[in-house]
Amino acid sequence: MRNWMFALFGLLLLSGAFAAGADANGTLGLKYGMMECEAAAVTGLVDYGQQSANVSGGSGLTGRINNDMATLKGYADTGDRQGFNTFVNGPLRLDMRDATLYLKDVRKEIVKERKGNETRDYFAEVRTTRAGCLQSTALGFARGQLDDIEKRVGNMNATVASLSGKGVDTAKLASIENEAEANMKEFQDAVAGGNASTLQDTARAIREEHLHIWARFEIEKAREILGAVQSGARAKGYGADVSSINTLLNDASGYVRAGNAYDPGEFDRVKADLVQVQAQLKELIKKTGDA
Repeated sequence: MRNWMFALFGLLLLSGAFAAGADANGTLGLKYGMMECEAAAVTGLVDYGQQSANVSGGSGLTGRINNDMATLKGYADTGDRQGFNTFVNGPLRLDMRDATLYLKDVRKEIVKERKGNETRDYFAEVRTTRAGCLQSTALGFARGQLDDIEKRVGNMNATVASLSGKGVDTAKLASIENEAEANMKEFQDAVAGGNASTLQDTARAIREEHLHIWARFEIEKAREILGAVQSGARAKGYGADVSSINTLLNDASGYVRAGNAYDPGEFDRVKADLVQVQAQLKELIKKTGDA
């Protein structure tokens, strides 16, 4: 019995690493990368306006936007969605607006000075560079997300095999793992297609579905482990512990039912529930094994 308890304890420890990192920084990294491409294009045009078109009024704009992007990167790196969005809609929006107004003046001056051909070539170069940047950013981010999904699906597969080898009925877990495999294949196909114009939305939708599948798997895994120890736990006076864990699992499962729309705030609650489930199950297994 003690070896069985330690085996369950080990599965919970493995699960914990994924519970902490399942959502990571969400899509903030991608949003930042896309904005960095846009900022580089805008600051390049501003510099052109000052240096080649000799249009006044753009002084300091490039520095302000570069500083904005450095601040924004801090929010993206720490996964601060609220700070990120507030900054985008505040200081960054204002500085980009000023840059847009300045570039309108640049355009007027270019028309006046008849520098159309030279400007057309430069603007075409900026557009090409921007498009390449957006493509590279979208694909790079999607590949990183796909790597994470492939690791989690591999972990699911290992968990099913481990529990099955210990005599646990893993039919429900295997069914969820099959969902994850299909979801992963859809993501692999989207990345292989390499279409940056549609990849961002496609990857986000697939990834959000994956996070719900992952959470359902973790919930079912916890239920299977709890089911293996609850009879003994209740017999030894730990019925309240069992009820507490079931309450957390029921709360988490309500947010990630198949067909439910993904919501970052709700998913944070699901993760918090799973962290508590992990801690309480560990403690219950210790109590039951030592009693």
